[in-house]
Amino acid sequence: MSKKDKVIKEKERLTPKKKLLRVLMVLFFVLIAVFILIPFAAIFIASFKEGKELIQYGLNLKIEPQKMNLNNYVYLFTGEHDYFRWFFNSLFLTVVQVVLTLLVSAVVGYGFAAYEFKGKTSGSCLF
Repeated sequence: MSKKDKVIKEKERLTPKKKLLRVLMVLFFVLIAVFILIPFAAIFIASFKEGKELIQYGLNLKIEPQKMNLNNYVYLFTGEHDYFRWFFNSLFLTVVQVVLTLLVSAVVGYGFAAYEFKGKTSGSCLF
């Protein structure tokens, strides 16, 4: 092993301070992930509960197997309603909104990049 390789390996070695910082960063991001995932877990659990129970007790993480059922899913896929029509309407509106936003942003971005005008720096901050 050459002298240069030894110097590089010494620089790559983690000091105790860097190890502690890395552990704290991982714990911080795990904590953020848990806070982000808790509402999704509550919604998933709520999907197995009766509507009356949700209105009475609200959205919570309490799991009661004797009260949980698949009736909401059965109703979703077999009920007499237009859920999938509503879903595709929402999907259509979302796609149209994203495409229009991209088009407007591209035109405005080109204007900011290609032209010099008064208020360009403050305008780019606002947009």
